[in-house]
Amino acid sequence: EYVLTRDGLTIYNDAKSTNTLATTTAIKAFRDSKEELHLILGGKLRNESDQVLPDLLPFEHQITTIFTIGDVTQRLANELA
Repeated sequence: EYVLTRDGLTIYNDAKSTNTLATTTAIKAFRDSKEELHLILGGKLRNESDQVLPDLLPFEHQITTIFTIGDVTQRLANELA
């Protein structure tokens, strides 16, 4: 869902991406974009074994920055480091 564009940054809200499959599907929507892609990932841990890195690696050339938020902030930061 488009939110706004300000100072050259276009923001989309993808609150429906509650798992890595949904997130990677959303990223694919920007595959032809020349703009930098910044992700905000986080929330609550659903499964202790959940990992995002394997699903995000194919998009490493598109993703400029990943911000981690919520209960899983430190776990995601450790995994993505």
